[in-house]
Amino acid sequence: LRYVSGFFQSTISRISLPSTVEEIGYLAFWYAPISEVNIPKGVRKIGQGAFSMTKLRSVSLPDSLVEIGENAFYKTLITEVLIPAKVELIDDQAFYGCGLQRVYASPTTPPNLGLDAFTAPGATLYVRSGSVEDYRETIDYGLWYGWGNYFTNLVSLSDAEMDRVT
Repeated sequence: LRYVSGFFQSTISRISLPSTVEEIGYLAFWYAPISEVNIPKGVRKIGQGAFSMTKLRSVSLPDSLVEIGENAFYKTLITEVLIPAKVELIDDQAFYGCGLQRVYASPTTPPNLGLDAFTAPGATLYVRSGSVEDYRETIDYGLWYGWGNYFTNLVSLSDAEMDRVT
């Protein structure tokens, strides 16, 4: 099993996905009352709306993750998230309406962001030391929006401090 989908509007509240999963697909758990999920280490993509409108309070994203799709965690209950180092894209409204308070961005180069990727008024963005200006200076490139548009509080963490978060 490499692709997971089809649990939208189901009644499951927790799930542990097999280690063979590489992609969590379109609307996989949309609107299900899921509050806990184990995302395996090999997952490279979380698809559009995969966990949208669920009851997730926290999520641990695997180091293998490259893409977080549009509306992936839209209006969940997540207040803190660690963006793994390999993530290249956080698409439109991926974390919109979550009430995020803390975002830890492990990539040294800021991933591309879609429109309204975050709504996090007053949230703090933690980045690796030496990357603060890179995150702050990203600007609007057509469809992509810069990190500075979403976070006004940027804090630098040493590699050791960031590694402790993971």
